[in-house]
Amino acid sequence: LITVLTRSNPSIEMKTRTFLARCADLGFRVETKKTLMLKFRAGRNINFATIYPETGTVDTSYVYYFCEQIGKAEVAEQYLQGLARLVGGEILTDGEKRTQRIFVNGGPPRFDRLIADGGEQWLALLGAAASTIR
Repeated sequence: LITVLTRSNPSIEMKTRTFLARCADLGFRVETKKTLMLKFRAGRNINFATIYPETGTVDTSYVYYFCEQIGKAEVAEQYLQGLARLVGGEILTDGEKRTQRIFVNGGPPRFDRLIADGGEQWLALLGAAASTIR
């Protein structure tokens, strides 16, 4: 999946591998199926991001719902606000707040943009979320 994800921008392959390894160091499990999912276990799996290799986009739809289920909705809010600031986007909801997505210029953020700095800012947001949940 990493090869597919980095096909349009091969220069980010090493950044991608390093970013995913550092996510694992923070306690996130990188689940691979048709997508790459960054999940954190806190009584249940919380999906902080779904990365679509074919399009290179990142979806945050589920993080608020699962954080809310464990009584940590504020963690999702802080994470999503930080991610939106990072990419210059906005948070769109389904009206009930359960599904919250980051959108930039009418679409989901691009993975390569989120890891342009090696993923440092995104890792900081993930690390802060993990620390608060623990």
